[in-house]
Amino acid sequence: SKCDKLQKIIMSNSVTSIGDGIFADCYNLTDVLLSEKIIHLPKEAFYKCKKLKNLNIPTALTEIGASCFFECRELTEAIIPDSVHSIGASAYQECDSITMVTIPGGVEELGSETFMGCNNLRKIILMNMLPYCKKRKSRPVMKGAEKRLCLTSGHSLLIG
Repeated sequence: SKCDKLQKIIMSNSVTSIGDGIFADCYNLTDVLLSEKIIHLPKEAFYKCKKLKNLNIPTALTEIGASCFFECRELTEAIIPDSVHSIGASAYQECDSITMVTIPGGVEELGSETFMGCNNLRKIILMNMLPYCKKRKSRPVMKGAEKRLCLTSGHSLLIG
């Protein structure tokens, strides 16, 4: 990997965007302080950053790209600000350490297999179920969840 020695990133608040896969395969990256001006986390931004533990999520974030945190196995929480409206396919796939997640009411698009392989995920709180109930032909966000996502607003989905 081109960044196998990179362990910590402190991004200046003058940074307003980052590119697809910018930190992909940075296996030893553990800490990231993102600019508060970033509103879009692109696809594969932290793809296979297996040791990533500490990450601030900008409060004005609107989109989390596909496979953004794929195989970030040490990430213990998926912080999704209320401003987010789109979470891409496989965004948190194989994030073994996540145990609970809250999907804000403003999320209109939740990609397929978003939490697939998150083996310790036990609770998903969906603040607005309607967008997920419409797409019956799409792949489930996690195994066994496809029929249990249509609940009333504000309720939680307990897994296992």
